[in-house]
Amino acid sequence: MKKRKLLGTTLALTAFITTANAQSVGADWGSNYDNLLVNKDATNHWGQIRLQTNQKAFTFSNFTDRLALNVTSGTNWDVYGTEIFRVKENGDVGLGNVSNPRAELHFPNTMDNRKLILWQDADNDVQFSGFGINDAALRYQATKDHVFYNVVNESTSRESLRIARSGNVGIGGITTPEQNLHVKNNALISNLFIGDVGLGTSWASIANNAKKTNTTFTLASSNDGKYTVINKENTNDGYIGFRVGNQDKMVVSNSGKLGLGTITPNGELQFANNYNTKKIVLWEDASNDHQFYGFGTNAGTLRYQSNNDHVFYSATGATDSKETLRIFKNGGIQTDKVILSIGSFPDYVFEDTYKLMPLEEVATYINSHKHLPNIPSEKEMIASGLDVTKLSTKMVEKIEELTLYTIQQNDKIKSLEKMIESLMKRLDQIEQKTALQK
Repeated sequence: MKKRKLLGTTLALTAFITTANAQSVGADWGSNYDNLLVNKDATNHWGQIRLQTNQKAFTFSNFTDRLALNVTSGTNWDVYGTEIFRVKENGDVGLGNVSNPRAELHFPNTMDNRKLILWQDADNDVQFSGFGINDAALRYQATKDHVFYNVVNESTSRESLRIARSGNVGIGGITTPEQNLHVKNNALISNLFIGDVGLGTSWASIANNAKKTNTTFTLASSNDGKYTVINKENTNDGYIGFRVGNQDKMVVSNSGKLGLGTITPNGELQFANNYNTKKIVLWEDASNDHQFYGFGTNAGTLRYQSNNDHVFYSATGATDSKETLRIFKNGGIQTDKVILSIGSFPDYVFEDTYKLMPLEEVATYINSHKHLPNIPSEKEMIASGLDVTKLSTKMVEKIEELTLYTIQQNDKIKSLEKMIESLMKRLDQIEQKTALQK
């Protein structure tokens, strides 16, 4: 029965082989071979089978260098049409117009979104899962996510990478990546380690890979967003350094002191130990050493810089302040009150032991020196400046001396008044006696 079926098949196939090209049909078929040989005698070096149905014909050709499948529309037996499939003798397969496949499966060299379709939701260039070529790029097409799996064992696989439909990428089993890149647990980028560095899973940290287990040289943030830690090894004498140009430009010491331009701050905030007109700039009208508001150091002095007046305020309450002192841009000070601290006050002038210079000597001193005794001269004042406290004290001293001179003059005036009054009485008496004698 089986031989009859094979014989029938053979007769049917040979009916489509043209007379001019027909060759003998081999006799090697049956229970011992289960095959059908065409052109066993190999007189033209290949065998062909043509399958013709109305206006469509498929021809299998076993050439010396390949197995080929051609397709044509028409009834002419000697027209093979277009070769659409070929298998080389080394096993490489070419599809379409690939006449010389260079790989186990070689597609035509054309741009096509749909080169290989594994599944399609609709007959278009986007609603399918498969592969294609678009604008010289290899296109991985999916109707939903792209998911890459790795084997765990003979019965289980594990998701290792997911490219979500949104474009977010998840690594390590993240099935719903929330950011452009979402990594589960830890990540290592060259020597940069991101993940748990020993602070616990509630901390996200960045560290050098060699230091990831001992919480040193670490930037960490808590999962509640309340705390950020930058830690450096050896907290007894270490510090956190911010480097620019391979030099620490700003540091935080282990005691909490901040250094700008210095790595050994001795104050809670310390700047570089150099003279600079612009140490702190709060506002600048131009980039120079003068048209700004702020602080600096210049020739060993603390410089308060302003492009206008300096004005000092004090709070009067929670919602208001008042001006207490103004230093005018062109010089001068305005304030409600000035209180100077002094070590002594010239009340010693009123002591009995104080030696008051006689006015005659004061007059002689003035004529000789052209200024009051114990008062700096104009030349001294210009050279050293006006010491308000010292000068105010000396002025009070002179006022008190002037008061003593005034008291002395008053005493002398009163004495003279009494003398005059006595003389006037005597004069009246003399005039009265003279009048009686007349």
